[in-house]
Amino acid sequence: MRPTYHVLSKESSIGPDNNYGAAVDALHREIAKRITATMKRKKLSVNHLADYAGIGRGYLSELLRGKKAPTVKTLAKIAAALDVDLRDLIPSTRT
Repeated sequence: MRPTYHVLSKESSIGPDNNYGAAVDALHREIAKRITATMKRKKLSVNHLADYAGIGRGYLSELLRGKKAPTVKTLAKIAAALDVDLRDLIPSTRT
């Protein structure tokens, strides 16, 4: 039997009382905060980080404002460009 995976997105609607959209938005905001804090600590501009990560400046700007959702591949590129572990950008969901 194949496992079932649920992907959290703004369009997810699993069950009548889900709060996935809000949870995903909060996750994106926290990731953006962590990237921004690391950029400030390392004195990097959006333009420099985008160049180092090999992603578009506009896309990075939208990601940092919570307008775009980053893929894992994009987060890995950003983490490498910031010289941090990918796990440093993603908040833990463990309690």
